[in-house]
Amino acid sequence: MSSQNYRQLSPARKILSAIIVLLAAGCSVVAKANTFSESLSFSLNPADTSEVLHFDPFNLSLGTLESVGFSFDATRRHDWAVWNIAGEPASVDYADALLSGTALHLDASVFDFADQSYGSGSTGTLPSVSFPTFFSEAQAGRTQFINGLDAVYPSAFNPAGTLTDLAGNYSPVGFPTDLNLSYDPGHFSIVANNALSASLVDITGTATLTFTYQPVSVPDSSLGLFVPVLWVGLLVVAKRRRTELSRAV
Repeated sequence: MSSQNYRQLSPARKILSAIIVLLAAGCSVVAKANTFSESLSFSLNPADTSEVLHFDPFNLSLGTLESVGFSFDATRRHDWAVWNIAGEPASVDYADALLSGTALHLDASVFDFADQSYGSGSTGTLPSVSFPTFFSEAQAGRTQFINGLDAVYPSAFNPAGTLTDLAGNYSPVGFPTDLNLSYDPGHFSIVANNALSASLVDITGTATLTFTYQPVSVPDSSLGLFVPVLWVGLLVVAKRRRTELSRAV
């Protein structure tokens, strides 16, 4: 429509033309991708060295699946202790205390924790522990640790519990909904005379499964902004139309 023809239109038709333009603009569509994530926690310890996480399957009604991804984060806890078996109260001097080889397994993929070095040090004076007492008390401490409490070793020295974070991405094959987890606690080594040592490692964390579906077209949300304008415009058009008809009579 030329500008001259537009000027010749009645005011009511000009308003109607403007409404049509607003409707056309408001009815535009935008592409919107659907992404759905589910996070499950896990806990691995000497009593439960493996676990299977059961995720919800992808939903075909949501569209065509575009990608699947896993991400995870994990925290390692390490408790270790030494016992004085010198036969009398004594200080246990140790050297080269090191935790190595801790790994988290997600199906066939392996993610390694960094080695943790405690170096060398001394426990300070510890009472002596006999072999029968050592084994019974060590077992009691292990049971408490497995139940989620701090490891308790009577007559023992626990200089540090270390938390080491591990995070990453895992590329699944196909569209799995079950994720098999297991762990290798690693190996704790220490050099100490007249002493016995023990080590416990557990891992806790979260695994997240994300489904991304191909973008779909949806109405532009800005259409709602035009609704009040459209109503006012239609009322004005109706009023002017009635006025034009009454004048023509």
